[in-house]
Amino acid sequence: MNLDLTTYFEFVNIYKSLNYSPDTKEPFESDFLKVKMRISRLALVFISITLLFSPILAWSEDNHGFTQKDRELLVALKVRMEEMDKRFEQRFQEIDKRFEQMDRRFEQVDRRFEFIQNLLIAMLGVFGGLCGVFVGLLLWDRKTFKDKAKEEAIREIEEKSRVMKALKKYSEVEPKMADVLRSLGLL
Repeated sequence: MNLDLTTYFEFVNIYKSLNYSPDTKEPFESDFLKVKMRISRLALVFISITLLFSPILAWSEDNHGFTQKDRELLVALKVRMEEMDKRFEQRFQEIDKRFEQMDRRFEQVDRRFEFIQNLLIAMLGVFGGLCGVFVGLLLWDRKTFKDKAKEEAIREIEEKSRVMKALKKYSEVEPKMADVLRSLGLL
């Protein structure tokens, strides 16, 4: 507390010497707070360093060298650490084996996907080929159908014209037939 009051009075004297009027207290108060914060930080750093190094100093005072018991403990710790290292190494090897197995499985899955992809491409090719053949067959069939339809239509017309000729010749001999053909507009 004395440190704070002493510092306060020192800064009051410094600011008075700088001719600050009593009305302008803001610069003095803000500077005072800055100085107070610096002092608080320095005190905190000093306390932290003291607390940090006090266990080291206390340990160095009690330490009179290694005893046989300390050496035995160190040997036991060393053996235990080596065992732990072996166990960790064994675990890491097992993990590596599992990763290798997983890599092989991923490769198998990749091969299966590649096979399925090739199969789909082949099926798509076959389907496209069948569609092409089907369209070709339709066009060929349509052309042949038109030709056959024309031939049949021509034959049918020829047959009808022959029937008409026969009816006309018969109507020359038979007058009733001529009347019927005239009534239908065929003569």
